[in-house]
Amino acid sequence: MHKYKFIISLLLLGYGSYILYQRLSFNLQAVPAVVTQSHKDYIKSQPDRPGRYYSTFEYQYTYLDRTYRSDQYRYGGRDMSVAVCRYQVDDSLTAYVNPNNPGYAVINRHISGFVYALTGIGGLMLVQTIMMYVLDNQQENAHRS
Repeated sequence: MHKYKFIISLLLLGYGSYILYQRLSFNLQAVPAVVTQSHKDYIKSQPDRPGRYYSTFEYQYTYLDRTYRSDQYRYGGRDMSVAVCRYQVDDSLTAYVNPNNPGYAVINRHISGFVYALTGIGGLMLVQTIMMYVLDNQQENAHRS
């Protein structure tokens, strides 16, 4: 049981830390961008089941004389439905480019509370799992003596 909790806590902590590292370790460069796609489609794959909405959002920007396309709205998720509600095709906006990886840009450079929560939960789970493992081992050793 401890092994699974340990692995899950490392996954949560690792994912959250990676997103935070991406955002906090680079001085993002603001560049002008233009929305190239922004629409929502309703797709019903089976007649007896409700359909689903699929959002498509993409923008184009130029960094150091090279043109890029991205569909990233914010760190830790695409949040395309939010972007589709806010922007239409040909709208001008500001993209924030990672200078070490210019092909990666976001529109909303703020990290969602979900990422902070995920990182915190992962950290707490890791500490709790390690404490339970140590306590279980101490109890086993006490029973053996």
